[in-house]
Amino acid sequence: MSKNAIKIGRYTLNHKTRNIKKIKSIESIDSLITSMTEIDSDTSPKSIPCSDDASASSSAMTGVSEHSNESVSTSDDNSRQNSTSKHSSLTEIKEPALTLKEIDFIVKTLTEAHTKLIVDDRLKMSSETIKRNQDEYLEKYRLKGEVFGFLRNITHEEFKDFYNATGIDIDGRLERIYTAFKFFEEKIATIVAFAKEIPGFKQLSLDDQANLIKASRVETGIICSYKSTMQNLDMHKKMITLPWGSPLHLDELGKFFPVEHIQARHHYIKQLAELNLSVQEESLLRAIVILFTDRCKLEHPAVVDALQEKMVMCLQHLINIRPGGSGTLLYKIFNIITNIRELTENEMEFSRNLLIEWPMLNVNKYHLVREFLC
Repeated sequence: MSKNAIKIGRYTLNHKTRNIKKIKSIESIDSLITSMTEIDSDTSPKSIPCSDDASASSSAMTGVSEHSNESVSTSDDNSRQNSTSKHSSLTEIKEPALTLKEIDFIVKTLTEAHTKLIVDDRLKMSSETIKRNQDEYLEKYRLKGEVFGFLRNITHEEFKDFYNATGIDIDGRLERIYTAFKFFEEKIATIVAFAKEIPGFKQLSLDDQANLIKASRVETGIICSYKSTMQNLDMHKKMITLPWGSPLHLDELGKFFPVEHIQARHHYIKQLAELNLSVQEESLLRAIVILFTDRCKLEHPAVVDALQEKMVMCLQHLINIRPGGSGTLLYKIFNIITNIRELTENEMEFSRNLLIEWPMLNVNKYHLVREFLC
C-alpha cells in the first residue's frame, strides 16, 4: 500500500469502545466525517509502504500477473499521492486513466475496507440456528393466533390515537423501532468509514461526502447484506431474522415497516446472488453506488464522476479476467443497480416521513440517525 494508505478495522477493544462512545455524541454526518478522520489517525497502525513484494502479493487478489506491468492506459504515477494530500486541488482527480498497479491498489484497499466494515457484520449464527429460531417463533405465533385469533394490525392512525390517549405502546412497534435506531446508529460509522477509504473521496468537500453517503444508503445496505438476507429471510414461511438477531413474522414487521419494501429487496438480492460476485467485485460495486452524481446536490459532480469512472474501470478489469470470460456480467450488474432506484426512492420517502408521521418517537437520543435519514 502507499505511504498514505491506512489500515482499518484492526482496533483493540479499548479503541473500539472509545470510538463508539465518541460517535454516539455526534449529531451530524458532517461532524462524523470529520471525527472519523481523527479516529483514523488515533487508532490506525503504521501504514505499510508500497513495495514490490506488497504489490506482488496484492496482485494475487485481483488476478493480475506479476509480469503484466503494461499500462491499461497512461497515467501519472504521482496522481494518487497528490490526491491523498488533504484538501489537494480537485482538478488533479479528473483523469480517470489507470495503470494495473493503480487498479491493484484500489481493489486491495476497498476489499480490505469492505470485509472489515460490513454494515450488518453478518450474524454470528449458523443457517441451522436461524432456521430453528424462526420455526420456534413461528409455532408460538401460530399458537397465539389460534388462542386469541389473528387480529388485523391496527392502523398507524389508530396506534397514534391510542398512544396519545394512554401513552402505551400497545403492540410493541415503538420498542422495535428504537431497537432498529440503536442498531443503525452503531452502523453509520462503518458506512462512513468505508466511503472514506475510496481513493479520492476524502478530498471532496464535507457536504459532498455527506450527501453521497446519505443518498446511497439503500444500495449500500443491499450490497452489504444481500448474502445474509438470503439466509435470514424465508418468504414462504413469511419469517425474517432481523439484523440484530430477533426473528419476526412479516405480518408483525408490517406494523412499522412496509412489507412491500421487504418483498422488493428480496427480488433484488436474489438477482445479486445469482451473479456470484467475488468479494472484490462487491467492494467495487459498493464504491460505485456511493459515487452516483444524479441523485443529490454536489459542489463538484464532475470530480465525483471521474472517481466513479475509475471504480468502474477496476470492476471491468476484474470481470475481464474472470475464468470463462466476462460475458454480459457488467451489463447485468448495472441493470440491477438501475432497477433498484425505484426501491431507493420509496424507502427514502418512507424514512423522511417516519419522523413526521411518528411524532411520539423520541429521536433526541438518536441525532445521527435523524441526520442520516433526512
